[in-house]
Amino acid sequence: MLDLVKIGKKILLCRSAMGMTQEMLAQRLYVSRQAVSSWEMGTRAPSLDSLVELSGLLQIGIDELLCINDTDSGDIAPDNIFADRSREYVLKLMTTGQFPIAVDRVFYQLSPDERMRVLQSMKNRQCKVGHDLFVKLTVAEQQFVRRGGFDYED
Repeated sequence: MLDLVKIGKKILLCRSAMGMTQEMLAQRLYVSRQAVSSWEMGTRAPSLDSLVELSGLLQIGIDELLCINDTDSGDIAPDNIFADRSREYVLKLMTTGQFPIAVDRVFYQLSPDERMRVLQSMKNRQCKVGHDLFVKLTVAEQQFVRRGGFDYED
């Protein structure tokens, strides 16, 4: 689900950084100043055409403009890490070490293939597998850790 308030703040921030007023932006987009104001207040969303134009004018990707992949840890609920996030995006955070929540707390939410991807990335990044995660692994995953050159903390 899109957060109109976040989108509005992003538009305001980018517009200000470009040194544009609401009026200037409105003229370039062929909309009213009130439309820009309502976007920035989070009471309305820009049309698809306006989003495409905004993306170009503000020099920002549409996904960033729509705050689709914000990584604010307050937005990722430990009990449902995939809420409002694609699985691939969450896995990217985990496999690059940027996930804001301890992996052992949410590992159970991953599919078997996803679990192995995360473990392989931990091995590649030479991360230690702590006891809290190790005890939550399947027998096959524990064997992978033991023979895979991981640093394991008892």
